[in-house]
Amino acid sequence: QSQSHSAFNAFALAALCDLVQMGRDVLWMDADTVIQQDPRPWLLRPQPYVRCRRFVDRPRRDGEQLKHRVLTHWPHVLCYNQADENGPSEALTPNVAQGPMLQPDLQMMDDSRWDSAGPGNTGFVFVRSNCRTIFLTRAIQRTIQLLLGTQSDQRFLMRLLHGPVIDGPHLQSKRLSFALLPASLFLNGPLFHGITTGPWQKQKGMYTGREEGFPPAGWIAAHASWVESHYKKPPMLKRVGAWHLPNGTYPHK
Repeated sequence: QSQSHSAFNAFALAALCDLVQMGRDVLWMDADTVIQQDPRPWLLRPQPYVRCRRFVDRPRRDGEQLKHRVLTHWPHVLCYNQADENGPSEALTPNVAQGPMLQPDLQMMDDSRWDSAGPGNTGFVFVRSNCRTIFLTRAIQRTIQLLLGTQSDQRFLMRLLHGPVIDGPHLQSKRLSFALLPASLFLNGPLFHGITTGPWQKQKGMYTGREEGFPPAGWIAAHASWVESHYKKPPMLKRVGAWHLPNGTYPHK
């Protein structure tokens, strides 16, 4: 089963590469990702992204390990720049989206982790077609056989992005830009479980799965991730009103 899963992921990535090289922007989602509203208008508009390192440049009593990982391993990753009045960040003005209005080459759901499998989640990925992402797709095509061994398209892509594609010594204008989507609009598994790691996630109107008010109003997409069994995905989708099978379960027991 794991081999067939990794092979399917490899075919999907190969198709993504072909489309990007043909000049097409690509929205790539897992089967357990649901959409409440068309995400394309939001994804295509410039958004107030800044480097995530701005959120951890100043000491935080709970953030030294996070600070080290962000500054050392992912100094160029972008985060959505909006704070909530109950969770102000040193880099932000509460309730106001600030920063340069950017259109990143690559946007992913925030996976609330900065280890070898993060920080992006490949359950929802938007790729713009340009010279930088075409370079990335060629790197994917040259190394895609490794995916058959890793069995995780997310770890595979994160390792590629951790290399010279994004963190290389070449000019800033040639570096691929990689952004984490706002957790308040693009709901990922950690948010369902009440797990947040970065101060950039404290956005206006954001509630986790452990707080009254979840899901946040106006959410765009939700991904039923971070569970060990497919049987636990329907309850997650029910929480956001996105499970509609009449028998209530899938697959059949």
